[in-house]
Amino acid sequence: ESLRTWGDRAGDPSESVLSTYEDQAPFYADTPGEGIEPELLHWIRSEVPAGGRVLVAGCGAGRECIALALEGYQVVGIDFSPGMIDLAENAAAARKLDIRFQAADLRGHDEPVCSLDAVLFTYDVYSFIPGKDARISALTRIGNWLRPTGVVFLSARRIAGARMGVLLSLQWILRRIRSLPGEWGAGHTRWIAGDATLRRSFVQHFTRGMLFRETGSAGFVMGRRAGGHTILRKRLRTSPVRVEETIPGDALGQEC
Repeated sequence: ESLRTWGDRAGDPSESVLSTYEDQAPFYADTPGEGIEPELLHWIRSEVPAGGRVLVAGCGAGRECIALALEGYQVVGIDFSPGMIDLAENAAAARKLDIRFQAADLRGHDEPVCSLDAVLFTYDVYSFIPGKDARISALTRIGNWLRPTGVVFLSARRIAGARMGVLLSLQWILRRIRSLPGEWGAGHTRWIAGDATLRRSFVQHFTRGMLFRETGSAGFVMGRRAGGHTILRKRLRTSPVRVEETIPGDALGQEC
């Protein structure tokens, strides 16, 4: 099915991700489950100082944000689905929690320099950003938002087994033959829309080496991986870097 009917729509591939979550947003409000898995929450507690400021990238209906706020953290949640943000704001208001939510695309969002202690990517959100340069630029800006000891809990779709690697390679070859855009590892997930039609949603798959190179280009060092997350720490600089005014999306690093 993937090989016979593959073809990217014109425009931004991430629009397919937005369509998915806008369509499915009403179902997230009543879906049972924990806000953050106990193992991940314990990891966050061990890395982020009590009362620290945490940004949740891809906050969805706000479960992770609420769990972190209940732990005493100052929380900011962003998601590019307005429907998800509405759910998150209602859920936080029902618990009388002071959480700032914003409908925003991580590729253009900005936070004050050195204002965060951590950034938590919800599952696979990094894989919803098409284009290596756009991902590196987003991570570089995140590095500017972090304090020197700040960390990123990164979640990206990893390639599971040789079969997936072969399929992604065949898709990439077909795109090259048909002069379609898309880097190696670009794939899709399938979902059923409200009108009962089969839809596709963009997702970028990664090898460990791909993540190592991208995060390194953005000024991070990869640490251990646990569950669906890998911890990133800012690379120590051997000499100070001059702070310069940057244009949106610029990849210049800044010091606190």
